[in-house]
Amino acid sequence: KVIDLKAQTYNVENGKVVATKVDGSQQLTERITKNWTEKKFTFPNISVGSILEYSYTIESDFLTHLREWKFQSNYPTLYSNYSVTIPEYLNYINITQGLNLKYTKESTTSRFSLTQEAFASATYHNWQLLNVPALLNEPFVTTLENYVTKVEFQLQSVNVPNRPISYYTNSWEKLSKELLEHENFGMRYKGSPGWLKEETDKIIGTTTNKIDIAKKCYYFI
Repeated sequence: KVIDLKAQTYNVENGKVVATKVDGSQQLTERITKNWTEKKFTFPNISVGSILEYSYTIESDFLTHLREWKFQSNYPTLYSNYSVTIPEYLNYINITQGLNLKYTKESTTSRFSLTQEAFASATYHNWQLLNVPALLNEPFVTTLENYVTKVEFQLQSVNVPNRPISYYTNSWEKLSKELLEHENFGMRYKGSPGWLKEETDKIIGTTTNKIDIAKKCYYFI
């Protein structure tokens, strides 16, 4: 959930910088799905040349969903920085794409709460990018998200002292199983035996070999 939302508009009035804060009446929480809500807010006193500033904290119990960071948007960015400190008990795979990022990491000791308040070794990661160009739609590009410069994380395992190691997306087979059992992915068509059956029968025909079936589906798409 999003907490501690702070936002304000900066303007120069009579040679002085004036900050106008966003108050509670300008914030709205809207339910999107059963699992997601959307926080909306309006900046006051906006004019040409205004600077908009906002910050917030996200609290989450979902260790498998460490938030990604996008360094690019449809506007040029002068400076973008992302830092994360990961306790030694959590093993994430870092995945980057796009422009070359300046990356540093170092070991540190931090107080955190996973199963109980404790001190543990942790790794501090930092990614930076200066003068980031805007990412704009191009002809024949249907998946712009595949080109945005970003860093994302996949939880591979959790190794808490005195407990068995819990493995997550450590293999393609396990990932495939999780997707097929996900309520918004695999279970969508598992729950409907007749889903696209007529169309797939036309594509597959009398073919029984799984590789040949996959090829036919691929070339059809």
